[in-house]
Amino acid sequence: MPPTWLYVLAWISVLLGIACAAYIALDVRKHPQHMDIMNYVWPLCALLGHVVIVLFYLKYGRLADRHVLRLPDVLSGQLVADQEGHQRGDVMQGVDILSFASELDRV
Repeated sequence: MPPTWLYVLAWISVLLGIACAAYIALDVRKHPQHMDIMNYVWPLCALLGHVVIVLFYLKYGRLADRHVLRLPDVLSGQLVADQEGHQRGDVMQGVDILSFASELDRV
């Protein structure tokens, strides 16, 4: 039978993982990621990675926020102006691939 300290350490690890996943899940709801799948990946990784994943998320994951990167909201097709005054938008909605290629030439 394993020693008692190992059970205690295992339960601390499980509770710490749940706490880290809950923190990231709440933060992702306030600051949604550019790629929607990452809204689920970050909390799932935090279950096993604990504090290391939280630190990594705060350093790199928060940078993927739509507002920080100034990326358009893909679902609404909203246009966002960059620093040079050009406008970028979601050109894939209802547009075939040839007109998408011509949009890339203009940018």
